[in-house]
Amino acid sequence: MVSIILIIWMMGYLGGAVIATFFDLSLFLWFVLGIVICLSSFLLIGKRYLWASLFALGIVFLSIANFQSQRIEYQNLNSRYVGYPNEYIGSVSDIPTDTENGSRVKLGNIRINDRQVPGNILIYTRKYPEIKFADQLKFSGKIKKYNQRENTLIKDHVFGEMTVYQYENIGQETSIGYQIKRILFSIRLRFNDALQKNLPQKEASLASGLILGEKSLISAEFKRALQGSGTSHIIALSGYNITIILSLFVVMQMRLSRRWNLFLPLIFIVLFIIMTGASASIVRAGIMGFMPVLARYLGRSSNSFIAILVSAFIMTLLNPFIVLYDVGFQLSFMALCGMLYLGPLISICLRWLPNGIRFVLAETLGAQIATLPLLLFYFGTVSIISPVSNLVILSLVPFGMLAAFFVGLIGIFSPIVAQLIAIPSYFLLHIFYLLINYFGSLPHASTQLKIDNPVWLILTYIVILDIIFMSRKYVKRMKHDEESV
Repeated sequence: MVSIILIIWMMGYLGGAVIATFFDLSLFLWFVLGIVICLSSFLLIGKRYLWASLFALGIVFLSIANFQSQRIEYQNLNSRYVGYPNEYIGSVSDIPTDTENGSRVKLGNIRINDRQVPGNILIYTRKYPEIKFADQLKFSGKIKKYNQRENTLIKDHVFGEMTVYQYENIGQETSIGYQIKRILFSIRLRFNDALQKNLPQKEASLASGLILGEKSLISAEFKRALQGSGTSHIIALSGYNITIILSLFVVMQMRLSRRWNLFLPLIFIVLFIIMTGASASIVRAGIMGFMPVLARYLGRSSNSFIAILVSAFIMTLLNPFIVLYDVGFQLSFMALCGMLYLGPLISICLRWLPNGIRFVLAETLGAQIATLPLLLFYFGTVSIISPVSNLVILSLVPFGMLAAFFVGLIGIFSPIVAQLIAIPSYFLLHIFYLLINYFGSLPHASTQLKIDNPVWLILTYIVILDIIFMSRKYVKRMKHDEESV
């Protein structure tokens, strides 16, 4: 009873974040409606489900109010400072990324004309002299007005972006949060250096992409091969990557105790988050990736849904914009759902394969099918040979990621041991590299196919949902038959 009520309330909050942009009422009205409906619902507390549903409606309105209030805050900050020259002081809050013409740098702890301002700023500047994490920069300039990237910027709590030609490095940010992140980023750099030192350039760049989501080291030719083969998602750091590799731990379930089936993947995720710098997107990916493991530990399929819903609710509570504007969150969420609900159906179709291989392929293909509509909606390219290439390549992804992970991790502490581990890792990653190039080089490997209308996207997922519901009894019956054999 309690779990059903909590599910209704959490879905109400998530629903409010989804529909918040479709209604144009005043913020005050949303807030008042939410409070009044929540309080009025207690008049029906004797009728539990009716009370819970009415209370959930109030939560929907409060969720909309929260979404719009934060959105208005960033829009007002942008409008206040856009177009006017001001003096800025900010601390580099993430590792700068390279662009075609220089570097993109995210700044936090912003002071404008000696006044502390919430939020972040993105600046575009020259590559040299090199800017490092936690550097404090002082500069003058004009913030650009929000454009078509407004939603993406607000999702990252950025209220403005600007081009900066001259700046002064005035010191280092010394707060505890920055000190912790400095240590984590240092580990990430050492991890990446270990990969570069112990593997040839092509295999090292592939390993960096698999583990760190590092794309700058990957050649343009290999990027085209990834797109042509329909496997670009393997170097997009998200919960999808983690869920793929965690499927290996499930294969070992018969050899490990129930407790270790939970804690061993958890230890791996914590190490993975540390290795990759513990940014917000990586932490989110770790949480989403751990949900299937937790669901299996709890032992009931209904708990799978609750575990995913709770993680989505917590992340949306912290950042209400990720539901609509964070593609990584959406892909992670759909990948998990595909693994948990499409995976068993695909597994039945692959009964002719050995159990371990069948399990890995079923979950990875389930994730691939569930994310395909989103990929078509956002990127508009579909690989014709994607089903075949993913059937072959995704079966190697967990092993490739594990190999790269241990080479980088051990390389930090013992370069000699890492060189020994790098030998079998090289052959595995090289085969991986050859397969991607082969599938990506086939004629007419990919074509343009885009879902332009969100309505079609929703209808596609309704069809997938119908397939899942209609096949549930069949899946349960087949599982029961397999267990009785």
